[in-house]
Parts: sequence; structure tokens; C-alpha cells
Amino acid sequence: MAQPTPGDHRPLLAAQTDAAILFTFGLLCGRPLGKNEAGRLAAMVTELERRGLYDPLLASLDSSLAAQISLLVMVDRGAHFASTGQRRQV
Repeated sequence: MAQPTPGDHRPLLAAQTDAAILFTFGLLCGRPLGKNEAGRLAAMVTELERRGLYDPLLASLDSSLAAQISLLVMVDRGAHFASTGQRRQV
């Protein structure tokens, strides 16, 4: 089996429980992220989407809050791409 590259945190995220990923996602949504943290929120969303949890999560929220989170994720993806030139968030 091929070893992950040093900057590839996908195996680490995949090893976490749903509760841990959701908790971290909530923490990241609730605080300002610095430039060096760009992409962390989007990485959580990518993992939640892979597990089939992201859409039900947004659907369970007030539509205004869900829209704000969607915008926050979009901005985080853009900030990551602008700072690294890479689309992959982790």
C-alpha cells in the first residue's frame, strides 16, 4: 500500500469518528480562521460529504445559518486556493 504524502491528512481525517469531525467542524465555523489555516474548514466539509453527513447537517439547520455556513466554506476554499494554488484542502 502506498504511503500518504507528508501534507496529506485525509487518512487522519478518515480515522476520526463522526462526532469528532462534526465537533471540529462546529468549532471551525464559530471562530475566525487565520491565513495559515485556510482550507481546514473545507477539509472537514470534504470529509463530511464523503461520509454522507454534510447535506443532512445543513438541512437540519435554519436556512439562514445553513446559507452562512455554505458561504463560509466557499470563502475558505477560495482562501486556500489563493494561498497555495491547490484545490485539495488538506
